Amino acid sequence: MTPILTITAPTTLRDRDLHVLHAFDRAVRLHLRDLLAAVRRSEPSDLDAATELLHWTGRSRAVVVRHHGVIDGAIAPLLVEVDPLATNLVGAVRAGHRIVGEVLDDLVSALAAWRRAIAVGGEAAERSWRGTVVAVERAVVAVDDQVAREQATFQPALVATVAPRAFDEVRGELLLHADPALLPFLFPWIVRGADPVEEERLVAQLPRMVRTVHRFVWKPSAARSHPRLAAAAIAVDRGLVEPSAA
Repeated sequence: MTPILTITAPTTLRDRDLHVLHAFDRAVRLHLRDLLAAVRRSEPSDLDAATELLHWTGRSRAVVVRHHGVIDGAIAPLLVEVDPLATNLVGAVRAGHRIVGEVLDDLVSALAAWRRAIAVGGEAAERSWRGTVVAVERAVVAVDDQVAREQATFQPALVATVAPRAFDEVRGELLLHADPALLPFLFPWIVRGADPVEEERLVAQLPRMVRTVHRFVWKPSAARSHPRLAAAAIAVDRGLVEPSAA
């Protein structure tokens, strides 16, 4: 008798199962470099630039804080549940997220101060602009450090420990269960730097009609709403932008 071929579900995660985490890591690093390039290119007295970049950074901060909250509250517990010895690792990840949150708060404050200083003009605007450059540089370094740590320790631990079924139960929290008001910003944000295949994989999580909205409305609107960042992204993609502190 011919043996029956059975297909069993994988019992461990694979690195590619973490594609949303990888996409986020890539996007946040690139976006901060876009912001750095945009601030450096702006005149200290440019109110439109300060307003645009402050608006974008406030929303971007919301995306990052939400993403870290999902990792801390939904994904990290999966690891500790299987391996209680991972408590210290998870604690370090959460501490890193707090540091990034504080750095992003400082960045938003610096941009807001720059915008207010423009009304004063002169040296006040110049000083605040320079302070904003430093704040973005610090954010780039802090996020680079946190991403490197998670990719070297936390993500491999997930792959080695967490069952795919358990991870699938919380995967939707990363993108689909976000505040609907945030989705038009979130999806163009997270596909930054993605190739067409990866972008399709990320957007495929959306209902078909919403995918169409992303392609023809959300993504073009993101570029139109933040033209300085869109232009700066070209320089970043050419490798022309790095923080002076790095």
